[in-house]
Amino acid sequence: MRLIKDKRAVAEGVERSVSEIMVWIILFALAVFAFIWYSGLGSKIISIIKSLF
Repeated sequence: MRLIKDKRAVAEGVERSVSEIMVWIILFALAVFAFIWYSGLGSKIISIIKSLF
C-alpha cells in the first residue's frame, strides 16, 4: 500500500467524503419529511405549530 504524500489530495478526499455524507443526510431528511407529510402527521404538526403562535 502506497502512502499519499500530497496533503492536498488527502484533504480533497476527506472533503469529498464529508460532502457525500451531507448529501445522504439531506436525502434521508427529505424522505423522512415526505413520509411524515403523506402519513397525515404533517397537518397535525402544522396545527400544533399554529396554536403556539
